[in-house]
Amino acid sequence: MHERKMLLVLTFTGFLALAVVMGIGRFAYTPILPYMEESHLTTFQAGLLASANYAGYLAGAFAAAKMNKSVLLLHVMILISIVTTAAMGFTYSQSWWFGLRFVSGAAGGIAFVLVSSLVLSQVRRKSSSPYYAAFLYGGVGFGIFLSGMFLPPVLALFGGWEYAWIILGVVSALFFILILLGFRPQYTNKDKQEGRIRRMTRHEKQQLQRLYISYFCQGFGYIIFATFIIAMVVSTTDMGWSSPYVWAAAGLGALPSALFWAWLGKITSLLTSLRAAYIVQLAGLLIPVFTSQEIWILVSAFCFGGTFMGITMMTLSFADQSFPRQSQRAIGNLTGLYGIGQLLGPIAAAALLIFAPFAVVFLLAAVFIGAGLYQLQRLASKQKEVKTRAVR
Repeated sequence: MHERKMLLVLTFTGFLALAVVMGIGRFAYTPILPYMEESHLTTFQAGLLASANYAGYLAGAFAAAKMNKSVLLLHVMILISIVTTAAMGFTYSQSWWFGLRFVSGAAGGIAFVLVSSLVLSQVRRKSSSPYYAAFLYGGVGFGIFLSGMFLPPVLALFGGWEYAWIILGVVSALFFILILLGFRPQYTNKDKQEGRIRRMTRHEKQQLQRLYISYFCQGFGYIIFATFIIAMVVSTTDMGWSSPYVWAAAGLGALPSALFWAWLGKITSLLTSLRAAYIVQLAGLLIPVFTSQEIWILVSAFCFGGTFMGITMMTLSFADQSFPRQSQRAIGNLTGLYGIGQLLGPIAAAALLIFAPFAVVFLLAAVFIGAGLYQLQRLASKQKEVKTRAVR
């Protein structure tokens, strides 16, 4: 009973940490972006600013693999994320914005890896339930939901997007107090990889390559939607000030999504559940290609929110279970390829928006998600073929 309570407290603390560094620190940019564009950014500059954050995240994720996984370091990274979020509201300098978003991304990338390592290592020792991990990653959706819900009243009360960054920073600081109480030094992860890394078979290498391609496509495709959906709503519909609620719908979908996909994977298989998530996300990405009606855009946002964190959780879990000989390296490479996709996606979309409508940009995103789904289908077919041969 005591261990269960400890796991619940630890997982909830990780939930709040991911809400701060990812849901707010990383993704609050999406609903605030259209208001920054009105007087300070071109569409192309907006894409570059998004990519600066993703470049920082990529650098932070790679750096975290070589760092001591300590609670103190995690606290510092979360604090940096909070400060850089609030600081966005105190300057109009694009140079500072690029620097702040890069540093925020780096701190978020390090914090994401540390939270995952610290929490999941404790869960692995004390429970076999997949739902602790699923709840943990729901924190990203919670942060997205808050960033979307806070923006309309902040704009109504204060009239400027600057205050949105500042108030979200204050909210994050309040969460940080709870995080300080929840993450204790005894949770420092001192685990070392057990055993030697063994060579993979030719079949395993081929399957892992398909997973790499699929996850890169996911990173490229999903981030285009995450970066530009609110900008599309503001420029092509009559939703006006209420457009941030579209982002809140994405957060609402993300909040329970990891739990749902963990459940589906348990009653079917992880790969079947992963392919289903890609299909739902693909359907959601195609909606803005054909319509800009408010209700359908809300459905699109919900489909996006309900899949992107579940796909992350299932992909990394699948890599860990399917390639145990190279688990650590496989997960590291997947994270890197995902980050590269996130870096390139907004740049490509912003360049395309110079001469093409938003529908074409979301079609590009859908093409990449479709390509990722195709690779997963090939992976599943090959696995089925290998099992059939084994039975014979």
